[in-house]
Amino acid sequence: MKILHLAFIGLLAGFILSVFAGRSIWLEMRINTGLFLPLMTVIAVSAGTLFKWRVSARVTVALEIFLVILLFFVYGFDPDALMVIPASTFKEGFFLHSLDFFHLNCILAAVIFLGNCSILGAPVLARRRQNQYTTEHSK
Repeated sequence: MKILHLAFIGLLAGFILSVFAGRSIWLEMRINTGLFLPLMTVIAVSAGTLFKWRVSARVTVALEIFLVILLFFVYGFDPDALMVIPASTFKEGFFLHSLDFFHLNCILAAVIFLGNCSILGAPVLARRRQNQYTTEHSK
């Protein structure tokens, strides 16, 4: 569960960096800005496992909210752009050229759902385990 949480944080950070890098025409023409997604995912998972890095659920939710606001600020409230740009970034970053945007949006929705479950489900599971531990040992 911790690895999934760290990978989700890395993807969020990668999307944020990719949107910022995409605003620079010079940088956009020289590198694949979608590569920030796997790069930040590897960095987040590595830092989290090697250095016992913990990120609270509040920080992760704040990153999600910041990403949504950033997407609306940069691309406006254009549903067509908001359905294509994240899927296109994901497609370029992970080299998924054989998939169309519908399938990529389904994958992104599943990643967001699983990431939110890992964030919000971990405290609930920890409390359940703690309650189970105290009831077993109080007898």
